[in-house]
Amino acid sequence: MGGGAPAALNAANEIAVDAFLKGKLDFTGIPKTLATVLKRYKRRPKAKLSLAAILETDTWARREAGNIIYV
Repeated sequence: MGGGAPAALNAANEIAVDAFLKGKLDFTGIPKTLATVLKRYKRRPKAKLSLAAILETDTWARREAGNIIYV
């Protein structure tokens, strides 16, 4: 997958693990959340890899994971 995918994966993982530790998400919900975020990430327009793009991807993935878990 490459590009900003590792940043998206890491950001979503942090949100999912935090939700799990707070009792808001089952353990098996962690990989389901990550898979959903990565599928959605693949549909995003490709951007040049830069610090700004990585930070934007991080913010986007955290928001997506939160929407999956809490909505």
